[in-house]
Amino acid sequence: MATPAKTPAPPLRIFALCIGGPIDFTISGSINAAVAWWVFLAANRVELLGWHSILMVTGPMFFILPLATTLAGYLSGVTQRRQGKFSPEWVEGTRWVKQAWRIALTRAVVICPLGCGAIVLAHILLGDVTIEKLNFVIGNGLLAGTLGYALHSTAILQAEKL
Repeated sequence: MATPAKTPAPPLRIFALCIGGPIDFTISGSINAAVAWWVFLAANRVELLGWHSILMVTGPMFFILPLATTLAGYLSGVTQRRQGKFSPEWVEGTRWVKQAWRIALTRAVVICPLGCGAIVLAHILLGDVTIEKLNFVIGNGLLAGTLGYALHSTAILQAEKL
């Protein structure tokens, strides 16, 4: 009796775009929306700049989110390959941690000033505007979720090339 042929593992790209990315969208979006809601709990409207402002919430997010999602994406991609759930097969002894940290820090160092600069530019162009709290909470959640999806998915795709 012939043994059944082993089905090849699907490419890691499928995991990145259809599983890992959407999970990170949900987690990053939910956490950042909850943080924004909690920080501005007593406020009806939120300023772009100032001590208690949008910049004070999104500034740290623009650094922490790329760092965390990129590291998690690399770890996720490596784990899926090690377990043989997705291809290509993992080669034991492959070094990946240093590369993951380098890419994560680079992304954080680039995205943080760009994001903060966009808020400052909006303040310069629009003046002293305020935004309704609910609009900011939803927008912040969507922005964080989208960034999380993009950064996490691309980190998994980078792990595919290790």
